[in-house]
Amino acid sequence: MHGPDIPVSWSKLAHYYDRSLHDQGNIDALTGRELNDPIEDNPLWDIPPEEGSLPAEEAWQLIDTLAAETAKPLECFFGVREGFAYLDDLRKRTSARIHLPMGRNHVALRGPVYLAARSLCTDVRQTVNLWWNAERSWCVATDIGHDSTFVGGSRDCIRKILDNPALETVEVTPGAPLG
Repeated sequence: MHGPDIPVSWSKLAHYYDRSLHDQGNIDALTGRELNDPIEDNPLWDIPPEEGSLPAEEAWQLIDTLAAETAKPLECFFGVREGFAYLDDLRKRTSARIHLPMGRNHVALRGPVYLAARSLCTDVRQTVNLWWNAERSWCVATDIGHDSTFVGGSRDCIRKILDNPALETVEVTPGAPLG
């Protein structure tokens, strides 16, 4: 970000660093810098992108597209990565868990698709890390270790996301380096 509230797009970063978005997996690879580099060393942002939480504007755009791709938009499933101290109340309300490799366990939730845009905490913005529809025709992941959100789905579903001018998207292939 440049200035307190002005987002910098990935395409602007790519242009500034004379790189292609298609061959970059994250902000570090795109800029050649670490997120912890001093702010004054990077003229494009004051605050680097957050990891593990989808900004509200992008979440709503994605929800609009994905809700149209499901027969039951009120019946979706969510996973919130365990380990967030400020989500202790959530962990106490449900014992349902999703066990993923490398100890990346998640609290499992169920509800309407629009919950993916809500912050789970009042102190800091934290959205769900995984969400998918009841038909399992698409899945969204915003992992705590990544500054991007990844969507899997049918070719038609992905095309609609890629064609949404309000979303900055890049198609990645299976096996592409992401981190």
